[in-house]
Amino acid sequence: MNDNSTDSKPDNSATKPAATPADTPVDTPVTTPASPLNLASDDDPKHRLTPGRLRERVVLLAEHTFKFALDAAGLLYVYDAGRYHADGEERLRHWIMEQLRRSGNMMFWTQRWERDTIAALSRCKPRLWERPPDMRICLLNGILDIPTLTFAPHSPDWLSSVQIPITYDADARDAAWPTFLADVFPADALDYAWEVVGGCLTPWRGVQEGAWLSGTGANGKSTFGQALMHLVGRDNVSSVSIAELDSDRFAAAELYGKLLNIDLDAETTSWKSTSVFKKSVVGDLIRAQHKNARAFTFRPHCKMVIASNSLPRAADTTEGFMRRWTIVPFTRNFDLLARRRSQDSLIAELTTPYALSAALNLALAGLFRLTTNHQHTAAASLAAARSEYRHAADPIFRFAAHVLVTVNTMLQAIPDAQQRAQLAAEGVFMPTERMEELYMEWSLGQLDAKVITQQHLHAWFQRNMASQFMPHRQTGSAGERARGFLVKLTTDVRYVQ
Repeated sequence: MNDNSTDSKPDNSATKPAATPADTPVDTPVTTPASPLNLASDDDPKHRLTPGRLRERVVLLAEHTFKFALDAAGLLYVYDAGRYHADGEERLRHWIMEQLRRSGNMMFWTQRWERDTIAALSRCKPRLWERPPDMRICLLNGILDIPTLTFAPHSPDWLSSVQIPITYDADARDAAWPTFLADVFPADALDYAWEVVGGCLTPWRGVQEGAWLSGTGANGKSTFGQALMHLVGRDNVSSVSIAELDSDRFAAAELYGKLLNIDLDAETTSWKSTSVFKKSVVGDLIRAQHKNARAFTFRPHCKMVIASNSLPRAADTTEGFMRRWTIVPFTRNFDLLARRRSQDSLIAELTTPYALSAALNLALAGLFRLTTNHQHTAAASLAAARSEYRHAADPIFRFAAHVLVTVNTMLQAIPDAQQRAQLAAEGVFMPTERMEELYMEWSLGQLDAKVITQQHLHAWFQRNMASQFMPHRQTGSAGERARGFLVKLTTDVRYVQ
């Protein structure tokens, strides 16, 4: 295929290609190639230029000069410097005006003529991929195949607007990113940190969960988020809050074609709805619409990263929501340390071209680990943070703690130490009716308590605390059968007040 772009093509002779200069910058003007096509009026009256004939010639010349594609909403994209750009229609308008001026045909221009010309150019154009290939990354110096670390040159056949703005250099080594991540992430979660960074490079969705950075003070959350946006590329990043996804009908469209959605100042008020968020994390089909454009459907593939000083309480406390997050505690406070450099200078250090090339190598290792294991590397600090959040966010966890305290009080009131020890070991029977009474009394003082049924309560205890609340049927003195729970007190009871 003839490639009329100005891309530089990397040397494919080596297994691991050396870094090559970046492609021509995106804003490099397109030079009209030598062509028999022209816009000048013919001398022959039979072929005198008319608005229709001019449109035909402009369309042919534009097709000869540019490569176009359409997205799911019908917006025109233009290929330049290794990827397709969303400002295709704007570039085309400027180019058309320039060609008319040069050829002396400005008298034919009207808004309708221009609109019809652009419409003609938009017909039968290829559709951009909804998501680029999972195991290939478009970089500044070519298209990298992740499993083999080999390159292919840029081509208009890469039907995507996604390009990571980094030059691949297999030999790049720099301490900026490793040192920073070691400073701000939990010590046992550094592999996880690189897996998060690597996961943002491709649309691969084998692990369907977001990263929630939590902690008060100047602890590095914002710096990490900004550095991550530089590495992924700002054109590949959206910034839509979880609340906006369900409340703003235009918000979901911002996720289209993005690798990362990041919110560095998440609201800490209660989230009333999380349905669009859950669909976005797992890649389910969602409906979206740009302002003044037709609605369309697509499957998001962006990774979710949010940061907040505290963890908001969500109205959704289901397992489907809770398991979609990894809580990352940022516990250091750099205001209390003798910092030698400001946030701006640190970000500048993390985002130099060489530092980003070195970080890319470590991120690719994290991505390879993630795609091989199909799960993040486990870390005790992350598991503890998730458990703590679940206990704080779900009111039934707090009710369970209230029941355990109540049972413990009952046991302590038994004077016979042997009987008390036996009941503690075997479990105290709590009829379902008594459990419901306790819940009603307890919920009066809880703003977020929900109305629940017996079936819901039994299912919840079986799913979350089966070792301490065991379903049980007990026969009474008159032979009646009572349904309830054997409540056991264990040494690892969490009393959430």
